Amino acid sequence: SPLGRRQKEWERVATLFKGGNTQAFLVSPDHDAPRLVFRNRERQRVEPAGARIGFARTTLFVDPYGAFRGHQVFHLDNRTEQFLEVTIPDRSSLWTVRVADTSVKPIAPDADRPRTLHIPLIKTEAGDLDYRVELKYGGVMRPAGVLRAGTFPFIRVENIGVELSQVELHVPRTHHWFRFSGTLSPSEEAGD
Repeated sequence: SPLGRRQKEWERVATLFKGGNTQAFLVSPDHDAPRLVFRNRERQRVEPAGARIGFARTTLFVDPYGAFRGHQVFHLDNRTEQFLEVTIPDRSSLWTVRVADTSVKPIAPDADRPRTLHIPLIKTEAGDLDYRVELKYGGVMRPAGVLRAGTFPFIRVENIGVELSQVELHVPRTHHWFRFSGTLSPSEEAGD
């Protein structure tokens, strides 16, 4: 039977263990030939994700009146996905889409979600290099004001995980910008 750390026998064997991830068993005295048996459990194999965005870079320009221009680049490795599903920000429009340096036309699959688009992708084989998906868009956001919180308009990927993101914001010098929050953190140096 498993030996717990609160049992008195644990003190005798605790000095033999180095580290912390250990387990001990107590053998009942009435067994003549005790055995410790391991059995492998069959588990269903999990298929790893066949697509990933290793790096995403966004450059966003915002003027004092709330007009913005954005450029997002995703470095994509794709073995399974037919489309990249993205949601574009409110009050914006997608201008150009390039997949592996070729212009493509996004598809709006659902009339109930007009901001969600499907971008046709290229499937790669094992050992192929990542390719770029570039999106250029623009629109108008709520103008920044005195002590007013705002949300920057980024295109959101819905169906493929993004491992690392980098955002470069260009905001007007006529305003003071402070207390940035969210899941990204500011870089300390320009090289970062």
